[in-house]
Amino acid sequence: MSTYEVYEEAYKLLPKHVNPLVIVEDFIRQETKKREEYLRVLEHGVEVGTWPKHFYREFERTLFERLEFIGVDTDREALLQTPPYVVPIRCSVTNLAFPSNTFDLEYSVCVLPWIEKDMRYSAVKETERTLKFGGKAMFITPAHSHLKEELVEFPKYTKKAVNIDELRKKFFIGKEKLEKYALEAGMQISELYEVEEVVPVTPKQRIALLYSDTLAPSQDHDESAFKEYLSELASPSRINFCVVVVEK
Repeated sequence: MSTYEVYEEAYKLLPKHVNPLVIVEDFIRQETKKREEYLRVLEHGVEVGTWPKHFYREFERTLFERLEFIGVDTDREALLQTPPYVVPIRCSVTNLAFPSNTFDLEYSVCVLPWIEKDMRYSAVKETERTLKFGGKAMFITPAHSHLKEELVEFPKYTKKAVNIDELRKKFFIGKEKLEKYALEAGMQISELYEVEEVVPVTPKQRIALLYSDTLAPSQDHDESAFKEYLSELASPSRINFCVVVVEK
């Protein structure tokens, strides 16, 4: 099971109203229906194109054909696996390889936490620069950690040491911080809210959602143990993330 398969399977179990995949889908669908023109859409951290694949399955053909998907990532191997309807570009979200005023819509889901803290503002500012006037972007980030107890067990399933406190400090970005980044970048905030709910997702699957790139099977991990860990039954988990929609 690859990192991306773990990630996609975990998302399938989330109720629609707390599912980031569905939240972004609705955002793109609504914005496309408001406009008559052909839209250019940029995904930050596209990896293998899991999200555009979902949109391809869910959107009506007439709607999907009005969208041009461009995906950026720094992982060359992942970009080679994107579907043919995604234009893959290798670059960092802190230095987007596009002219100013290029995109109608952009979305970034759990990408900011992977960026060094002193570079996160640069990623938001690059979004502002590359959006067209009137364009919109959506950022979703994990908000708070409820995972400490769940993560305590994890090192015994991996060959790689896991520093729980460092992960918690790195990954969780609150609503106030998202608002600050957006306003300092010169964008107007259309929506800003936090989602928090107990959902029928096991702690193991929640870990897969938030920490897939760090903890999913790789050369540093025991894949069979990881699969066993994810398949174990566990009590429902609390999901908590922030959403901000900004307009240029």
